[in-house]
Amino acid sequence: MRKLLSTAVIAAIAVMAFVPAASAATKTAVTFDGAFMTNGASMWSGEVVSPKTKCALKRVVLIFKQRPGADLKIGSTKAVRVTAAPGYYWAFEKTGYAVKSSEKYYAKVKATDSCAGARSPVLNAVSY
Repeated sequence: MRKLLSTAVIAAIAVMAFVPAASAATKTAVTFDGAFMTNGASMWSGEVVSPKTKCALKRVVLIFKQRPGADLKIGSTKAVRVTAAPGYYWAFEKTGYAVKSSEKYYAKVKATDSCAGARSPVLNAVSY
């Protein structure tokens, strides 16, 4: 009986070794306010939200155009602290690129060792 119990304990420990540990990454969210045209350029903007400053400040935000197949990476920028309002905001401008109202865009941040990744909702571009 003792040998059977030891075998069961060893088997349980072996199974637990292959179960991934719960992620300790801090929750993070990225918002996307929209894509719109400015004078000869297109602009995308939003916010990175996290309870930890290190998971929001200077976090790289990737901007994508949704399309069939692989989505098109438009560019990237970093979230910055704005003194006029609480939070960590990002904006990206691309000269010579014209967004169309039929196009859909989203933003995302990749996961790091201590911060979770996130993807914004998909929004249509606004053209004036």
